[in-house]
Amino acid sequence: MPAGGQADVSVSAGTAGTLPGAVGGRLVASGDAGLRVSTPLAAENEQETYALTLRHTGRDGAPTPHYLTTLRQLDGAASWRVIHAPESGNGSVTLRLPRGRWAVYGTLTDGEHTTHLVHPDLDLSATRTLELDARLGRPVSVTVPDPSAVQLNAQVSFDDSVGRRIFLSDRFENMATAQLGPDRTYDDVVTGVAGTWTHAGTGGTDAGARTYRLAWFHDGGMITGFHREVARRDLATIHTDHAAHLPGRHRRAAVARLGDGRGGIADMAIGFTTPSTYTEYVNGDRGARWQRFFLEDGPGTEEGPEGEEGAEAETVLESPPTRYTPGRVHRESWNRGVFGPVLTPQDGVSDALVRSGGSIRVDVPMYGDGAGHSGTARTTGARVALYRDGDLITERPGLGAKFTVPAEAARYRLVVEAERGAPATLSTRLSVAWTFRSEEAEGTVPLPVSVVRFSPPLDARNTAPGGVPYRVPVTVQAQPGSAAGTSRDLVVEVSYDDGATWSRAPVHGGGAVLRHPAAGGFASLRATSTDTAGNTVEQTVIRAYRIVPANRR
Repeated sequence: MPAGGQADVSVSAGTAGTLPGAVGGRLVASGDAGLRVSTPLAAENEQETYALTLRHTGRDGAPTPHYLTTLRQLDGAASWRVIHAPESGNGSVTLRLPRGRWAVYGTLTDGEHTTHLVHPDLDLSATRTLELDARLGRPVSVTVPDPSAVQLNAQVSFDDSVGRRIFLSDRFENMATAQLGPDRTYDDVVTGVAGTWTHAGTGGTDAGARTYRLAWFHDGGMITGFHREVARRDLATIHTDHAAHLPGRHRRAAVARLGDGRGGIADMAIGFTTPSTYTEYVNGDRGARWQRFFLEDGPGTEEGPEGEEGAEAETVLESPPTRYTPGRVHRESWNRGVFGPVLTPQDGVSDALVRSGGSIRVDVPMYGDGAGHSGTARTTGARVALYRDGDLITERPGLGAKFTVPAEAARYRLVVEAERGAPATLSTRLSVAWTFRSEEAEGTVPLPVSVVRFSPPLDARNTAPGGVPYRVPVTVQAQPGSAAGTSRDLVVEVSYDDGATWSRAPVHGGGAVLRHPAAGGFASLRATSTDTAGNTVEQTVIRAYRIVPANRR
């Protein structure tokens, strides 16, 4: 090609059989004296796409720019598209999206009022327009038996095959909802409606602090409006007392779900002080179960913006999902010692210590309370060690671990230890050692282990009287769903000097009989049990509870 000249080159891209996306290369021209000219080339093998126009209309019938719409592909790559409204515009936006099925979640805002519109399954196989019109929304309303109760939060959750969307407000009066598209039901879709109301009194007593936690579930699609008038006979009553341990901020919360595990609406966390008692009312429509939580944040923890938590909780207690019968009164005690390991079943089986194929997995909630609520806590040191036929396999920091083990049957010893410091004053050191036989098994099998549960009658500040005989109920809890046998040999010991010396305590009728020193201090407990299958557990709790001096009672 002479200087100042030009040349035409034809380039073809063979994209047949390639995946959608860009293919690229370079066209290189060479000349004398090493002269090279390189031109980048690209071709896009576009997948089948179509234009989707979303038109947003406010409650006044005019186009609105006040919206937030999210789209998620139900098939294919399950990709997301989030559409933020501009500050100005006609409320219309056009997207080019891959062919497939899409879920569309739209929220239109008018002051404090929001309208939530969901199309559960939009078939995008041609150019389409979807109207997100706030005038389609129908109101959501719930009335509780106490007209003086103030609503704290309102939420509508939408669960489908690809995830969950949660629509929030402070009151149902500020919400409207509707399902878009054909009038039909959809598989694997559950809508939840939940709210929290409270009537705050004085003194933190049953009569002074009443909370309503209510939740309903709807199968097959998004609700188009919702209305309930709740009577007291529709509700279960739960009288709850919380003992004191850590100073600082405390919260209680709950999650509602259907009996088959679907739904899972997280209700609002409410701050309160300990020790205290309060009353909650919950419903049980369609067999809904409630899982309740207690959180201690410790001193110095402050709320973040708009109620967000500023730090991780020091301790967390939780109950298993529980069905509360409407019309009945239930009584529960939380946060009383002795704090130690709890093997809480889920659908009758525990997954705290399990054998799965060629591995042993450990995830023990080490800080459950005396009533048996599962619990976790912030630790200053923890370790898990596994021995096989007397030889150490490995040890790891923390309270959770997964160990690879040979398939052949062997005798194992598993040790879990944890320590925690201030602000905690109880269960400052915990250790559990289990011995058991195990071999490779199909599926996931709970290991044949047990824990010792101490449940002394402590007062609201987790203390016991000094200078008197004191009975501590003791039970041995086999891991639910496992082959652990019943306890045939139980030994309990007590220490009043943080484990430096120990004395054996007699056990009668399911309780250990102790003699508290008149000077007060702390009681530490140690127990060893062997079950009918030959499995053993050795468990130690340093500073299980505080003893009040006799002259201060």
